[in-house]
Amino acid sequence: MQNNENDKLFDRAYMNVYNHHRGDTMPYNESQKKATMKYAAANYERLNLQLKKGMKEIYRAQAKENGMSLNAYIVHLLEEKRKEGNNE
Repeated sequence: MQNNENDKLFDRAYMNVYNHHRGDTMPYNESQKKATMKYAAANYERLNLQLKKGMKEIYRAQAKENGMSLNAYIVHLLEEKRKEGNNE
């Protein structure tokens, strides 16, 4: 994926989280974007999944039914399995 596409996806994801927590649609300026990108690069890794056509929407609907974003739902399921394996 090109940087411009990554920027657009990140902006949309960040604003969704930002607006969800704040409950409004406050403007997001370039310095905030730069700081957010810097923080994300230092603290997160990206994982690209390859799914059969149509499955993303099915999984997204499952996540929504559980009150989560698709990303949060995937991480939640992986963490549950990891903890089961460690008997935590």
